[in-house]
Amino acid sequence: MKTIMWFWFVLGALSATGTVIVTKSGRMARIRCGVSSFSYKLMWRHRGNFIVENNLRGLLRRGTVDITKRLILKKETDLEIFGVKEEDAGQFTCVVDGTSHEHTLLVVSVWASPSGDLLLGSEATLQCQVKGLDQGSTVQWKRPDGSAYGESHTAQLRPVDRSYAGTWKCMFSFGGKEYNESLHISVKEPAPTTSEPVTSKGSKDIWASPSGDLLLGSEATLQCQVKGLDQGSTVQWKRPDGSAYGESHTAQLRPVDRSYAGTWKCMFSFGGKEYNESLHISVKEPAPTTSEPVTSKGSKDICNPTCPNCTTPSAAQLLGLNWLLWVTVGVVVLLVCVIVLCKRIRRRKSVMDQAVNWIRAAPNDYFFQLVD
Repeated sequence: MKTIMWFWFVLGALSATGTVIVTKSGRMARIRCGVSSFSYKLMWRHRGNFIVENNLRGLLRRGTVDITKRLILKKETDLEIFGVKEEDAGQFTCVVDGTSHEHTLLVVSVWASPSGDLLLGSEATLQCQVKGLDQGSTVQWKRPDGSAYGESHTAQLRPVDRSYAGTWKCMFSFGGKEYNESLHISVKEPAPTTSEPVTSKGSKDIWASPSGDLLLGSEATLQCQVKGLDQGSTVQWKRPDGSAYGESHTAQLRPVDRSYAGTWKCMFSFGGKEYNESLHISVKEPAPTTSEPVTSKGSKDICNPTCPNCTTPSAAQLLGLNWLLWVTVGVVVLLVCVIVLCKRIRRRKSVMDQAVNWIRAAPNDYFFQLVD
């Protein structure tokens, strides 16, 4: 009798502990009830909520919680969950003919931020999230060499080292047993960068003002701007013959000389090394000028035999009077025209008046002639 009672005690302890299933979000999880058959009915619960029931006639009855839409019964007793979510984690209870079998589903998520290959010397964070653990359970990371890295579910890699490349493990315990989830980390060298400061020809960091060919005897300025230099770095110009021209990034050419034609170099140093950027300068003679007066091609020169250098004055010379004088002349002419017009109008009116008077007087004279 004592032997039978001890057997049922051990079986009850195993049933209370049950099995632990570890999976990731989005995957499928299969939870075995612990029995292969039942006599009356079999029922599953999730954290106390009814999810599905099966009886001898094979009629399934489902609950109303979200998880019921993503599960099926395998072999009439085992539970298969598709598209596992974090909220699916926790305790599952399989009740067979009144006997309960407890199981636990743990949903693990591990990731690195930033994702992808980590750059050597940069900073990164490893995260391990385990849903379904009991309160007080510990979560920590282990390096690829097996040594512990902190005592938290978060591992701050500052800075990223070559030794961090490999498989990291997120370690956690449940029910006195250790579990882990792996995360592979790749470390690569950052893209090679040049320490040389670069002058951009397209953005006119080196140029001449004015642009184009420089006129002999004129003035011009050469400019050289180099971004990214350390404080105290020197920038200066060198002539085409190699000699230095001042000690500044600006070269004032006053006046422009023939010797300035050729390739000038903007010289600058960085990190103990010399660099240069070239600028080609062309110098040309200014356009020839003449002191002789130029006559228009359309006009003819009428020369006086006694004065061979005499020329016909141009229209510009004839009309080269002051504009105020021309306005005055115009006003006078206009007034004369108005006065003449008024006199003519008065004269015509006088003639018309005489004609009207004659017409009026003519019938009376004719009448008196008849009377006489």
